Amino acid sequence: LLVPLGLIVNILTLGVGQMWADTWTIAGDNTTVLGSSWSADATDNDMTNVDGQYYLYKSQINMSSNGTLKFKVTKDHAWTNSFPQMLELD
Repeated sequence: LLVPLGLIVNILTLGVGQMWADTWTIAGDNTTVLGSSWSADATDNDMTNVDGQYYLYKSQINMSSNGTLKFKVTKDHAWTNSFPQMLELD
């Protein structure tokens, strides 16, 4: 099952699209997908602002071979503001 992470994360960014000056980063537990584990300051996982919507696109992710992905969206490379409490995809 190939899952475009950008589409999933875009759904999660409800309400953050208007915060243009902020940096939003995906931090999670699957190093195969994200390259690091729970790293709020991993710039490779910074989301891109396109017309007020934030996206992170990772191509060719095979979730059936990589297990699950638990992740949060963090603001400005810090855990002070992170959303949601926890999301898990499998």
